[in-house]
Amino acid sequence: MRSIFLLYVLLVVFPVCPVIGVIELSDEPDWTSDEADYDDYSTGGAFVDINGDILLDFVCGNGNDMSSDYNCVYYNTGNIFEEEASWRSGDEDYGAHIACGDLNKDGFMDMVIGNFWGSGEQAYADEVYFNTGDGLESEPSWHSGVLNHTFGVCLIDFDGDGDLDIATASSNRYIGVKSPILLYRNDDGNISVFPVWSSADSFYGSDVFAGDINGDGWLDLVVACDGEENVAFINQGGYFRDSPDWVSTEKRGSIRCVLGDVNGDGWLDLAVADNEQLTSEDSRVRVYINQGGELESTASWVSGVDDMKYYSCVAFGDVDNDGDLDLASGGWWEPVVVFENIDGVLESEPSWEWQPSKSSQLVCETVVWGDIDSNGLVYTTDYLSGDGVRHTYYLDHKPVYQLGDVRVDGEVIPYTDYCYDYKEGWISFAEPPSDGDDNIEVDYTFSVSLDLGVTNWHSSTGNYLFFNQIDVGLFDVAFSAERKGDDIILRWQIIDNCFDGYNIYREMGVVQDYGVVNSLKAKVNDDLIVGSSPFRYVDDSVVNEQLKYTLTGVSGDSEDVLATVRVYPQTCPSFAFAMVYPNPLSHTAIVNYTVNGDVGQIELRVFDISGRLMNVHSVNSERGEHNFIFDRDDIGLADGVYILQLTDGYVSDFRRVVIY
Repeated sequence: MRSIFLLYVLLVVFPVCPVIGVIELSDEPDWTSDEADYDDYSTGGAFVDINGDILLDFVCGNGNDMSSDYNCVYYNTGNIFEEEASWRSGDEDYGAHIACGDLNKDGFMDMVIGNFWGSGEQAYADEVYFNTGDGLESEPSWHSGVLNHTFGVCLIDFDGDGDLDIATASSNRYIGVKSPILLYRNDDGNISVFPVWSSADSFYGSDVFAGDINGDGWLDLVVACDGEENVAFINQGGYFRDSPDWVSTEKRGSIRCVLGDVNGDGWLDLAVADNEQLTSEDSRVRVYINQGGELESTASWVSGVDDMKYYSCVAFGDVDNDGDLDLASGGWWEPVVVFENIDGVLESEPSWEWQPSKSSQLVCETVVWGDIDSNGLVYTTDYLSGDGVRHTYYLDHKPVYQLGDVRVDGEVIPYTDYCYDYKEGWISFAEPPSDGDDNIEVDYTFSVSLDLGVTNWHSSTGNYLFFNQIDVGLFDVAFSAERKGDDIILRWQIIDNCFDGYNIYREMGVVQDYGVVNSLKAKVNDDLIVGSSPFRYVDDSVVNEQLKYTLTGVSGDSEDVLATVRVYPQTCPSFAFAMVYPNPLSHTAIVNYTVNGDVGQIELRVFDISGRLMNVHSVNSERGEHNFIFDRDDIGLADGVYILQLTDGYVSDFRRVVIY
């Protein structure tokens, strides 16, 4: 945390003039796993950083109903996965679907897995592989006390205590076994062995998914049921009723489900994959639209009539970077497909699909989105408004590549006081953030170039990865504000400008006294600001109070928000970072800082994410504006997240940088 706040600068990256309406995934897989020695029946899948190198790895749960297999992790070697998994579990089981998250708050991602079915009516325990810091432990150290046929698992903070709890959906329709939906409570990393909640009824539950359906700030549960109605349990403020609060009118072969805002109205919609293997109903992908906090009972969007009989997976992701969620799916012995979302409406026919020449070699179990080659990473800050009641808040983008600081009323919230789901982009606070406009600030990295992964139940073929070939066309926007006397000096730099010009909006009195808001938002400039980068504009009509500036780009009749920056009241001594550009960086960056008072020697210190001092530079401490060239190669820094500290030994200013 800063000792003195002089200003706060937000550096963001946005896509320039994105191509809308085109799914540009590769025509053929860019990577296929090679596991000839293991013959994995891969089922569960997740893109998540397991070994802490800030690169997404491919975690797979293996076995399903065919073989007792080892689970595995394909590590990311820089911009693609290794072909042979270098981590395999020490135990073998009938692994089904998985969920990854930091269960014990040690900063590393753990894996939850459900185990399904081997033979007869034998049931199995669900398991957690905790992360040791170097990777997942060899054998799971948590086993559920209930044996079951679990096919779907998810993470949820159902009780609002800031820990990730575990929900399971278990059944086996092949042998006529139904089971209740179960919840295991996480208390500071200690997971209950036996469930703390169980639904009164048993279901053919194949998947379970968490999300805030009614927008009350509590996470709810939806369940995909095979051959019977899909159901939802609405959180009642830290607990669930025994019976479902929502039941679909349709009885289909739903085996996977996902929540996402399809039409951009701010409410989570439900997508399910219906499989007709054990039912006479048609196999389709269906979407139940959320109508102001309640899911419609009959799906109003249904995929078009095609030859698909075994839809088996669903995942939302903005693959074409047009601001709405596209829908990936696939089937057993059938293609992997993507339904494009155009202006809030999913196309009924796939806009992209792939299948090997031998259809039997692709049995889709999981489709998953993530930026594997890290070519579209965006570092940004979301400003959210607390109300003193809600525990759960959603970020503007998902999946979250990396989460940075979380602040409420200007104070950094300890990691122990909240949990998050990287895949779905929600944060759940142990204490509801106070009432205020934009008083919750979340720094995070996401991607505008999502790649697609597929787990493949066909044991002799392998899993797949398709790179996103979209022309990312990223430009960097570095926006800064500096107080000089009664003036605010606004600067911004931009690469590859496609705008007609820019506007600046000023908000006065924002979040003053941490919640007492007296906001007056006005455009600062009379005429459109035009020219070439770098830009400089002086706002000479402000007072010494907290301010928020918003930079927008104007193209024709449209106006897009590019960046925001906050300026705090002037204090002394006065030196601070003004800009680190670009950020994220691959090799070098310009560290721009200002000195407005008489100070002693100033040092620029570099720390890794664990707090280890990596380098120290003495920098110019004279009054004025200064630039320092930050070169990762001179210091010998690997890819990752680092903290820059500008300090005179008494007062410090900090800036987080991402190196890739």
